[in-house]
Amino acid sequence: MTSREMRSLAVLLTAVLGLAVSGCSKNFNPDTPPPPTGTVLSKVGIQCPFKVAASDPDFHRVSVRIDWNDGDTSDWSEMFRSGDSMTLAYAWPVSGNFKISAQARDEKGAVSAWSNWHAVVIADTVSLPPGSPRAPAGPDIGYVDSTYEFSTLAGDPNGDRLRLQFDWGDGDTSDWGGMVAESTKVMMSHAWLQAGEYSVRARAKDEKELVGDWSDVHIIVVFGDTTNLPPGIPLLPAGPDTGYVDSTYEFSTAGADPNGDSILFQFDWGSGDTSAWSAPVAESTVVTMTHVWQTAGDYSVRARAKDVKNLVSDWSGAHFVTVKDSFWTRLLLVGQPRLISDSSGFMINVANEGTTEDTVSWILFSQSSDSAYMRELWVNGAFHNGYPLPPGVPGIGSGDTAMVQPPFTVVPNMSEQVELQFMKFYTDPLGDSVLGNIGGDTFLFRFSDGSEITVVP
Repeated sequence: MTSREMRSLAVLLTAVLGLAVSGCSKNFNPDTPPPPTGTVLSKVGIQCPFKVAASDPDFHRVSVRIDWNDGDTSDWSEMFRSGDSMTLAYAWPVSGNFKISAQARDEKGAVSAWSNWHAVVIADTVSLPPGSPRAPAGPDIGYVDSTYEFSTLAGDPNGDRLRLQFDWGDGDTSDWGGMVAESTKVMMSHAWLQAGEYSVRARAKDEKELVGDWSDVHIIVVFGDTTNLPPGIPLLPAGPDTGYVDSTYEFSTAGADPNGDSILFQFDWGSGDTSAWSAPVAESTVVTMTHVWQTAGDYSVRARAKDVKNLVSDWSGAHFVTVKDSFWTRLLLVGQPRLISDSSGFMINVANEGTTEDTVSWILFSQSSDSAYMRELWVNGAFHNGYPLPPGVPGIGSGDTAMVQPPFTVVPNMSEQVELQFMKFYTDPLGDSVLGNIGGDTFLFRFSDGSEITVVP
């Protein structure tokens, strides 16, 4: 190969390579979007949302815009991932029929063709049909040839007045009712001629004769004249939430019978005990019974009903009662102990958090040091004679019990405080009782009701 031929081949290879490189870097236009989806009917001045999907063969991010077909086009949306969608909204300033289309642009600036159109009708006003009424309200059971009343109400998106109609589920429908404002309760009545289960529903029609969908159904079971049904479940028993052992408490309930029969009531006291059946009473009559619990605890009180034909209802829901021991006491230290001036004694305040008066007839005394004993007790500022022993008799040492004569009392429910002052003595080498210093000692007092108080003066 000559040198000229070699140079020609090199030029040819360079051109081919340049074309290949140029081809690899080409950016393709985004795919043509599908037509926008969204509103098909709206009113002038109302924001209408539309969703546009877009994709790019190079998987570049894309943005979209919509031609609103009224001489206006939206701005390009923000960028989003290829294959996703973007929602744009527009409010037409005039009424008319509009065919909108969408276009996509990738982040390199390449633009797709316009999509096929989506039709939108914009009216000066739009009348929509009423909403579905509420499921009719009325009885769940009834009897042949008896008349029963049902009610419902409905709304209208345009605020139009409405008429309502009931479908009684037996092939019969009511006439359209009178015109009423939206959300007005409408009542109609019906009598079924045969026993069976019927679905009652309702629908609404506005003053422009637009009719809404049927409501959800209300089921009524209609029985023949000879059918006897059990009473309904009684009301949740009413009574106290707390009580005390050996005290009497009242609980009340009432109920109804679908046949209008007289009914009897029975209570379950939650302790394994049930009441006797009450005397028969007319339905809806309140019946009251009493009970005494023998043991403290939490109890659930229920009731059930029985008609005069001996058909029994289910048990009612439970009313919960907490029963406490009737009479109990416990003395508590209130505040901090206070030293008297020469540190030979201290004062404390105690109160009774129990439910009954606490009479203190003895106190067991102990202390962390055995070198002294307690000699005097003052109650509410007055010397309490007899505690622990008459003058001249040695006092009570640690671990001993002192009788309190006369006893003192502490009223219940923390409603009063009693101030107690204790004086400490010790025996000197000559055998005489002298005041002692209580510094550094811990004192424990156990009272005759079993209460214990620890004091660190």
